[in-house]
Amino acid sequence: GLSLDTDNLTNRVFISDILKNSSASRMFSSHKAATNAIRGAYVVTIDTTPVFTAADAESVLHRLHLHRPPSFTIEFAPEKRMAAQQLRDALHEHDLFQPDLVADTAHVPVLSLDHVRSVAAIRFPDDDFQSPTLPYDFASAAVHAIRSNATTPAEQALGHFTRRKLKKLDTWPLWEAGERKQLDQFYELGMYGMPVDRPPDAIVLRQHWQYHIKRDGTRRAR
Repeated sequence: GLSLDTDNLTNRVFISDILKNSSASRMFSSHKAATNAIRGAYVVTIDTTPVFTAADAESVLHRLHLHRPPSFTIEFAPEKRMAAQQLRDALHEHDLFQPDLVADTAHVPVLSLDHVRSVAAIRFPDDDFQSPTLPYDFASAAVHAIRSNATTPAEQALGHFTRRKLKKLDTWPLWEAGERKQLDQFYELGMYGMPVDRPPDAIVLRQHWQYHIKRDGTRRAR
């Protein structure tokens, strides 16, 4: 008596509806009570088996249908249903901080040089990839050089992108536009309040920009 669907935001399986006069609706005092209680809830486990996607849930339910156990349990994680505007804001924020590589084919994942050194050390244990042997600036310049065909020679020569260095380049207007785009997105999400005077003994946390170039040449600031 449970209808399953997939949450477009998290790709998790959830209860989209409860059929009237079904065994699921009889878990509560009425069909309305069942709908209010579990419609929209995520399905966490079925018969103690963790499920994440609709395919996972259907696989476990199919197995149970074949074996026909006398009973089984379903664990729900109820979550308040979002209004349309709330869902749009959540999707916007999700795409902002966790870009979807399928939808955003131009997004370039960030891989730190420490990660590269660790992977290289595993692949080639007899070689030394630490800083004295392979300086950070040299390795960083190589990474930036292969990251995008749109990287200018001046940008490649920087090695590590910092705001102070980028402001000296001819491409700085493009980087500044990336900063303003990011700040506009934060403003639309309501992440910043009105300016206030610093309270006594308060610690001010300064923001730090991170920069990279997408494959389409867009200068991205985060």
